[in-house]
Amino acid sequence: MVYEVHECDHEIASAEHLSPTPDDWCEFVYTLRRIRVDCWHRKYEAIDVHDGTKWHVYLAADDVRISSSGSDEYPEEFEGFLEAVRQLSKGREFR
Repeated sequence: MVYEVHECDHEIASAEHLSPTPDDWCEFVYTLRRIRVDCWHRKYEAIDVHDGTKWHVYLAADDVRISSSGSDEYPEEFEGFLEAVRQLSKGREFR
């Protein structure tokens, strides 16, 4: 797992290799299943906003696979996903 911090111009400011334990991975995958990330749409977009936050998630863990992105619009339980990633990365900032 690689944790990257990006600058405003999208350049990578730093990168760190993390090694979650097998138990950490199991808990993460369990949370992904519980919040149903497999039901997320491929794309989320706020129609009237053009200068906000863009995000992209590509994930393959166990039998959970997802490719989803958005611009100022998020799936339900997105905060739960962010929290699961924070826990997996031992509290590193992820937003």
